[in-house]
Amino acid sequence: MQKGVGNLLNVILGYKEGKPKIKDISKDKIVTICGITSSGKTTYMLELILQLIINNSPDEFKIIGKAPKNNLDFLNTLEKAEPHIEKIFFQDLALIEYLMEKVAVRKETMKKNDDPKFPWILMIIEDLDVSKLTQKCRDMLNGLLPKLSNYKIIPILTIQRPTGTYITDELFEETTTFILTKLSKSDLARFSIDENDIEDLYTLKKLVITDKSRYIEVKSPVEETDFKSLSLLHTHP
Repeated sequence: MQKGVGNLLNVILGYKEGKPKIKDISKDKIVTICGITSSGKTTYMLELILQLIINNSPDEFKIIGKAPKNNLDFLNTLEKAEPHIEKIFFQDLALIEYLMEKVAVRKETMKKNDDPKFPWILMIIEDLDVSKLTQKCRDMLNGLLPKLSNYKIIPILTIQRPTGTYITDELFEETTTFILTKLSKSDLARFSIDENDIEDLYTLKKLVITDKSRYIEVKSPVEETDFKSLSLLHTHP
């Protein structure tokens, strides 16, 4: 399989009527995956990571993130991605400080070089819960995460609910792609959406993806991925 697709971080988000929905997440500010426990959000994120690993060399794509110590499936998958791993943290503040240093270095490099060749970075935060963070950490995340894409760093967050308990209003507004799993009516209300408006697409048993302007029904991410299909990434715009 061909490695790399220029600067594009193309991934298959899902399928509708048998056709893949492909997105270049390098154009995102923040990707947020919402879903209650056991709804498939972590599995879905890991599949996105595996797609990017398959299609990009370690020189083209790196992972920095914060992981919960008790999520063994998550940690085991990251072990398989070891050549692409730059740094994994278990403390929020340590991750934030590392990212700030990374941004400072890249910002200085970009002043001297209009086309720097540093790799894209996927910055992951698993099970974000801002209610458990200090005000200092919340403020730092609000100020930092929306700017990371300017330096070829794309944040992907997983949260249980699209509410102020789990994600700040600032990060909610700056999220450019929401991947929503097993929603309740109250979750839909957070997006000012009535269930009846999307009755032919929305179901509690299927994954729904949104970029805030449209919704598509897709294949469940929990099903085993056929990675041969990832060659489709190279045949679609």
